[in-house]
Amino acid sequence: MFEKYKLKRREELLSKLRVKNTPSSIRGEEVLQRNFEELNGDVANFYLTLSEKLPYTIPNFLDKLSSLEIYISRDEYDEHTGKYYSDNNVLLVYLPKTGEYELSPEFRETLYHELLHMTSSYISKDKKVSGFLTEIKTSFSKTEIGSLLNEGYTELLTKRYFKCTDNEYYKKEVLLASRIEEFIGREEMEKAYFEGNLNYIIERFDDAGIDGLSFIQEISRPILLIDDKYFNKLLNKIPKSKKDSVKKKQLNK
Repeated sequence: MFEKYKLKRREELLSKLRVKNTPSSIRGEEVLQRNFEELNGDVANFYLTLSEKLPYTIPNFLDKLSSLEIYISRDEYDEHTGKYYSDNNVLLVYLPKTGEYELSPEFRETLYHELLHMTSSYISKDKKVSGFLTEIKTSFSKTEIGSLLNEGYTELLTKRYFKCTDNEYYKKEVLLASRIEEFIGREEMEKAYFEGNLNYIIERFDDAGIDGLSFIQEISRPILLIDDKYFNKLLNKIPKSKKDSVKKKQLNK
């Protein structure tokens, strides 16, 4: 399925990855000698942006980049979609079902979105974490929470740090994530995302007098995307500021 569009990596000189204004420090990173062919410039741009804006994310990014596989395939939809699999460190970009393969703005936005998933993914003590998507144990099995928040915040960061098209991907998820960020704080929210620390978000809601785990479970339900009444109800649960969170905590006593 993927062979026609597969971009095979091969070890080559670092010049294959260099882009305009690449700082000398990038040339010392062995992992950046990986060759992603026509995607080299975009991978390098992603690295440079992280280096400038979010430098603490670089160690995990480079660790994942060293074994990353990128594949490109067709999808049944008329838009670009993507998927990152943390288990085997594979990134897929799906092209629309019609049209030529090209590095369009939509393609790049999808690639950056998935690279953010990669950069925020960890496997620790048999627990899989990707940004705000976290496994929790139930009585009989493991389940995932935070999926919609994770997608919304990943898209929010994609739009914040990279030049993106004027689309409405993950519209509700982005709105939800942005409202939570207003409450948590931008710096704290970003750090929690890249550390895979959903517990920090849960604890902040707990501190505001809201059951954080229950709230995260509520906003992980797919009905959120199709039921506007339910969506707005959950939005209204989010404190708008630290001052507002104190008021909510007092009311809940």
